[in-house]
Amino acid sequence: MAIDIEAPESDDWFNLYERLETAEINPQLSSPFYNGRIPAEIRTLIFEFAVTEFPSPCARTVKPITWVQHSHEPAPIPATPNPSAVGNVIERVRSRISGVIRPPGVMRPRRGMLPLAVSHTPQPKDGFDWLRFDNTEPMEVATALLLTCRRVYLETHNLPLLQTQQRFYCRRGPPCRSDGSEGPRSNIEGFITNLLSDPSPVPGIKQKDLVRSVRLFIQQYWLEDRLLHLVLSDNWFANLEHLRITLRRGDWWDWESNATLRINPFKGNCCHAHTIRLMHQDMATENGNVEFSVGAWGRAFSHMSKLKTLTIDFETSEDKREEMETLVTWALKWRFPLSSSRYLSTGGQPADKISWRGLPHHFSHQCVSGCRRTQYRTPEEECPKCSETRQLISQGYGPQLLVWTCVWKPVQGD
Repeated sequence: MAIDIEAPESDDWFNLYERLETAEINPQLSSPFYNGRIPAEIRTLIFEFAVTEFPSPCARTVKPITWVQHSHEPAPIPATPNPSAVGNVIERVRSRISGVIRPPGVMRPRRGMLPLAVSHTPQPKDGFDWLRFDNTEPMEVATALLLTCRRVYLETHNLPLLQTQQRFYCRRGPPCRSDGSEGPRSNIEGFITNLLSDPSPVPGIKQKDLVRSVRLFIQQYWLEDRLLHLVLSDNWFANLEHLRITLRRGDWWDWESNATLRINPFKGNCCHAHTIRLMHQDMATENGNVEFSVGAWGRAFSHMSKLKTLTIDFETSEDKREEMETLVTWALKWRFPLSSSRYLSTGGQPADKISWRGLPHHFSHQCVSGCRRTQYRTPEEECPKCSETRQLISQGYGPQLLVWTCVWKPVQGD
């Protein structure tokens, strides 16, 4: 296939699409893509695959896929590793080669005491809390295809933005590779302003206007206090077709103390404990839906008129299974208003369930057995659950994490 793209004459910004569209284009009839041997539909699929996002060679992974279950069945406790010095060295080397994240060393306990929790404050560089079984960083997109020739460029110039899911972490995201500071995807407003506001290959619109799919790894305070404000302040959300919100184990209010799970799209902030009572009152209504408060985050989707799917992942630890089951049963009834008398509904479809073995920082500071656990405890005071937790942390593991995934789609109102 002949290469016929001309280099620009200066460093000034110009629209390559417009320049190539007005120039003579080689029809590339010697290529199987354009001589009729490959149908246009197949060619499109090949081009989409060629610019699909993929993990960078230096991407970090959390664990082998064997630790992920497509169910909420109890996961076995990992076997204790080889205690010998040679075995420990082998394990560290194997982890380094495979890119598996292991926790930093815990603080050395006083004589006679046993470490029960990771003693340092988790940092983004350690994978807190962006590194997951279903998410790795950094990711890359190969754009060499766009440089092949003018005809290919005109067909593929918008694909990298159109089909790539943009991920934002709303703080606590992956750090910059250059200096280790907080990465740009931790600040969604800054990323949109600084990196997605340049002109796009499509004449007349900006790069952010080509974004169709977004995933938000979002702390609960950000969901409740910032989402609606952001949607109202920047209309690029109006072009979204797919939005996925992931509430991780460490995103819930007061998760460190293993507090009661609480969330309410019809009300405002659920920071305070009294909102649990309000949540249960709304749960008890006939259809599980009540009127939205003025600043409720559930109103945000009414400004996304092109939305085709809204997906919310609810994640927690194994000990809070019953709490989350009750909450998700209610969530499946939620209806979010859209435009033109439409609303988002799950249509009665159940939530998908998946589970995985988390990392040490996913343990709360409170023992789930109800004992009055402190950070360090003598062996005589240790309960069985504390002993299990200590064993898992010493091997670089956390609790089993359970995820419920609910999907809402547009429905025409009655």
